[in-house]
Amino acid sequence: MIQKIKQIAQAKKQLIGIGVSLTEKEYISRTIMAAESAVNHNLADVILVGDKSQIEKFGISSKIQVYHSLTPEQTLLELLHAKKVAGIVRGSLSSSKFLKEVKQQFGVSRIFRIALLETAFNFCFLFAPIGIDEGKTLAEKVTLVRAGISLLETLGIAEAPIGILSGGRLSDIGRDHHVDKTIAQAEELISILKQQNIKNDIRHFEILIEDAIAAQCRIIIAPDGISGNLIYRTLVHLGNGKSHGAWYYNLPLPIIDTSRVGPIFEYESAIAFASALTSISS
Repeated sequence: MIQKIKQIAQAKKQLIGIGVSLTEKEYISRTIMAAESAVNHNLADVILVGDKSQIEKFGISSKIQVYHSLTPEQTLLELLHAKKVAGIVRGSLSSSKFLKEVKQQFGVSRIFRIALLETAFNFCFLFAPIGIDEGKTLAEKVTLVRAGISLLETLGIAEAPIGILSGGRLSDIGRDHHVDKTIAQAEELISILKQQNIKNDIRHFEILIEDAIAAQCRIIIAPDGISGNLIYRTLVHLGNGKSHGAWYYNLPLPIIDTSRVGPIFEYESAIAFASALTSISS
């Protein structure tokens, strides 16, 4: 999936803005190196948004644009709204400040994200919810699945399998009320999706996420945001997996979230991801 995303990005080669930390030298350096790599691989044209005097200390390439701002969280969103960039990546900016600006400038009270993850064995899939307060209702999960399918359509794999997870096995019903509730919701979610004529093979994999991966599900839905966040952290920080960024799927313009401490490849992938998403947003 990530290779297909990069191919689409190379074909479109959009101008993508990425936020740069104002003070942390390590974060600034990493963001610049990711931008340089993205440009060198023809994934996008890139504009760095941050303190120009700090950025230029690192001797950036003439291929990279710099937009000076001491409030990069605000400026990055303003550039997107003004269509001066086709998409944006949070990069090394503060999560709290960036999220506040996103909510304010888009007039939304909540944010929902789909992460593009990769296992240690190089299998890529879309995963959500990843925020502790995301994906609480069936309606939110339905919207999430449909947004994921839209992305799969762009990648030419629209009918890939979809895995729905719950808090236990079917044989566990009766052991715990909360587990029973997650199992019932997973079954109901599949029923709703089938009623909406979604053609994908949608299966309830119970608590067995490993079976969903073995079945090559390209969209996997966790029972809730807390378990989703734990799965994300376990895969990426402990299991030798990778994150390629997370798409804010309930917004009309391409925005990709990244970890502030994310490695260079995550930022580079996120730049390509933002560019490829213009196919959906346009």
